[in-house]
Amino acid sequence: MKVKLVGVSSITPLGMSEFAGKTCYQNEMPNSISEEEEAEKFVREKLFLTSHHTTLEHTYFTFFLEDIPVSDVTLGLHLAHPFYNSDQRSGRYCSKMFTSPDFGAIRAHIISMWPELTPLQIENVIGFIKTGTEIYANYLEKAVEVTAKLLRKERPHLSEKGIMERAPKIAQEQFRMFISTIFPTGLVHTIDLITLVSIWESAWSPGMRKMTDMMRDHVLERFPQTSFMFDEDRRRKDDWACALVETPPQGGIIAFSPKVTNVRLDISRLVKLPDEKIMHPVDKLHFTPEFMNNNTNDVLSRVQISLATMGQDQRHRTVKRSEPAFTGEFYLPPVCQVLGIQEIAEKFFRMWLEMRGSIPASLFCAIAPYGAVVTYEKKANLNAFFHEIAKRFCWQAQEEIYNLNILLKRIIELQYLDSSNILAKMIPPCFHSGNGTCTEGGRCCGRNMKNRESDSRKV
Repeated sequence: MKVKLVGVSSITPLGMSEFAGKTCYQNEMPNSISEEEEAEKFVREKLFLTSHHTTLEHTYFTFFLEDIPVSDVTLGLHLAHPFYNSDQRSGRYCSKMFTSPDFGAIRAHIISMWPELTPLQIENVIGFIKTGTEIYANYLEKAVEVTAKLLRKERPHLSEKGIMERAPKIAQEQFRMFISTIFPTGLVHTIDLITLVSIWESAWSPGMRKMTDMMRDHVLERFPQTSFMFDEDRRRKDDWACALVETPPQGGIIAFSPKVTNVRLDISRLVKLPDEKIMHPVDKLHFTPEFMNNNTNDVLSRVQISLATMGQDQRHRTVKRSEPAFTGEFYLPPVCQVLGIQEIAEKFFRMWLEMRGSIPASLFCAIAPYGAVVTYEKKANLNAFFHEIAKRFCWQAQEEIYNLNILLKRIIELQYLDSSNILAKMIPPCFHSGNGTCTEGGRCCGRNMKNRESDSRKV
């Protein structure tokens, strides 16, 4: 892991917090910022220990994180709270990492995070990771050919150049289901001071503890007076790991599509539908008084999606989610299905399932393949819901998350006959314009707009 502090405000964290705190306690603007020693005493005694922590939100730190396992992002940094901004390297641009993996670095990382492992346990873990990369490498070329054929059929307005640019990325995106999420990624991550303290205290895995230690150390190097905020006695001592559902999956361990169940609309106020100018190019739903009543209307559901798509789903931080659990299923995307590798996928996934209980639970989660299916509940107020579906009904969205939303739409159609106003928004964004103009510009999907209504109903 590598963590670099790349951005911080010009005023020291203690000075800024003191200024904010005194603003609350005085009848005029504070006329100065104290020396660090005086500011530290004020912040520690009057703000930090009294839990007046909004005053600590005015200082932001921007970190660049490199070689961080994907699992430490999806089941770590992005899992439990909305108080961050991240821009993560897309899996579509990691082909070299998947085709030429650095197993030495992965092995070293595993040994450093789980020093209690025996040599046999280490070899079993590395063997599983290698098996996934071998499947990926053996089928990727064929997957690109299949993807190109499907694109020519489904997206007739794409040029041949456009097809050959997209086919490798889509093929890679679907075949990465066999890649372990312990593979590294990179991201820019911005958080405020009290969020850093909070995730440092609550860090629930070896990777999270290491990562937040490195963040803390960078901050203390610049601002040593903030050290009183990082108290080892308050820090979490045990690990959390994503549970595995005990009930065996119905219909086998291979899942051929995402699932959505327990859909419920909790609508108690008049719904106000947003038009295009409210949502694009700037989404003002959460900033416009006339749409505030939408915040008390909810769409609830339970989803079953791959760990890869859970990472996509987490981009919508205004949507609430319950604690996830592995279902014991492996998602096999359409291109993989066309190549007929179900038996290979099942054998591979059983390798991972059989390691449960023989290695630490945190490591079992850390090496989960992208295709491992997770389930959790979602609750979105209508403003969050409208924002999410505007992104996920676009044909450029990742295949699985697009189809998940198509399934959600069909259930709402069947169960809620009076939901036509909500269903009207569950369409690709280009439908909102009379001529089918694509908001993606040059990245337009290339489908035939004349058939867009019928296409939108396909799973």
